[in-house]
Parts: sequence; C-alpha cells; structure tokens
Amino acid sequence: SDVYKRQCLDYPTDTSEYTVEADHALLFFLGLTTEKALQDGKWNKFLDTNLEANNKIFPLYLGMAHRIVPYTTFQSCPGIPKIWLWKILHAEQKTEIYKQVTAGTKLYSEGKVYNLCDKKKGALLTFEFRSYDSEKKTEDSLVVVNYTSVYIKGKGGFNFKGVPEKTLNPPAKPSTQFDYEFMEPTQKNQALLYRMTWDKNPLHVDWKIARLVGFKKPILHGMCTWGMTGRVIIEKILNYDETRLKSIYLRFVSHTFPGETLVIRVWKLEEGHLYVEVSTLERGLVTCIGDVTYKC
Repeated sequence: SDVYKRQCLDYPTDTSEYTVEADHALLFFLGLTTEKALQDGKWNKFLDTNLEANNKIFPLYLGMAHRIVPYTTFQSCPGIPKIWLWKILHAEQKTEIYKQVTAGTKLYSEGKVYNLCDKKKGALLTFEFRSYDSEKKTEDSLVVVNYTSVYIKGKGGFNFKGVPEKTLNPPAKPSTQFDYEFMEPTQKNQALLYRMTWDKNPLHVDWKIARLVGFKKPILHGMCTWGMTGRVIIEKILNYDETRLKSIYLRFVSHTFPGETLVIRVWKLEEGHLYVEVSTLERGLVTCIGDVTYKC
C-alpha cells in the first residue's frame, strides 16, 4: 500500500480563522430540515437573520466549525497518496460541544490526523479538529471538538489496526425494545440544498460519479443525515432545548438516498446518554449507529 502510518499520524491540517455568519448558519439549518419540521414555528429562532433581533446559531452547525477540508490534507501529507475526491466516503462524525456560539463569533481552528486504520479494501482516516473563540486557543476558550473519519476506497493493505484508545466506537446496541421511534422524511432535493453549506463532493449531485463509485444515483451527505438525526432528538427528546446537547456521534454504515424516510430509533442508556440507530423506511436498511449525550 502507498499509505504510510508514520507519516500520517499527528500530521497537522490547515488552520482556519473565520467569523460565524448568520446567513451561512441559516443555510446549514435549512439543509437539514423539512417543511414538516417548521410547521409549528418552534424552530423560528434559527430562521431570523436580523442580528439585531436574534443571533442564535443552531448548535449542530458546530459540526463544521473548523471549516478545514480534509481533502487538502490528503494533497499535502506525504503518507497519503493522491486520490480523487469522489473516492472518499464520510465514515464517522463525532461532535463534542463545549460552548454555544452566536452569529459574529470568531472561531480559530486547528486539526491533525488523529488515527489511521487498515480496512483491507480501504483506509480509515480520523481527523481531530479543535475550534476556539480566542486566538490564544486555551482550554477555557474551547468551543467544540470534531472527530471526522473518512474511508478511502482502494487504499488498504498497510497492516495497521489503528491506535486502540483513539478508535471511535458506538456503545453496544441494547437488546431491549427501543424507547422512541421517529419517522423523518428527507426531500428529493435535500442533497442539493445541503451542498450549498459547504460539502461540494460531486458524489452527492453527479449521477455519473455516483455510478462510478457503485451507487445507482447520488446519495445524501452523511453530515446531512447526522444533522437531521440530531435535530429530531433535540426536537422530540430535549423538547427543543438545543443548549442541552453535549455530543453526537454517528457511524455511517450504509447510504441514504434523498427522498427516503429516516427511521430514527432511540434507546435510553444511563441518564443523559442515548443509543441511536437510523434506517431507511423504504429499504429497511440500517444506515447509521451511534450515541448522543445531553445535560439532564
């Protein structure tokens, strides 16, 4: 294999500095919501872009707070071969929120290659991104930590199973009946709308690229499914109180097509901890597993 772990682990990504913009955060929120979710008006606090009246930012927006594209690291890291963007699949996303932010907040972010694992048919790369609201980047100024794992097709065979303590794993699925079940439809243009927020991978819009990768048509962004799942949990379990959310982690075990209905099943673990499983109603296929923690 042309993946070399010694040159990859702890390799720094680009850094970023940017000011949170209300319009961009609004686009993100709209990219993971539907007309049905907006009907009762309880999400209106995130729809007003008049900063004098309301500068609230939906907390799951922090899942992309770093604004650092892993693909640029692929181009510069000597331990990673040159690859096409459409050969990269989002495999896992974990976001740990330490502070809420408002529009106008300036964020300073840095990242590194956190872990690397040989999956035989491909490589699993995990990045850690830390974002702060101070240029000094002290622990007191830490806003959010994001762990993003990507799967690179065809780049396995380097015989490294990863650093065990850095491996992201969901808790064991409970053997009991789920405590909650929610049906959340996606729209056929969901990927087109979500694409406007940041992720320009052609896999989500280009039918030819999707078929080259092995899908019959473009698939929904993993981050969109992640965000919709988090929104539903805030809505249905946390009673629209987004400030209670502490962390959300999903492993993407299969794909969702835009227009499919998400079946979100939730089990209560210990207090403040939920196990989550997402599947598609139309195909009965489990697409995501993971967990959520929240303030009681």
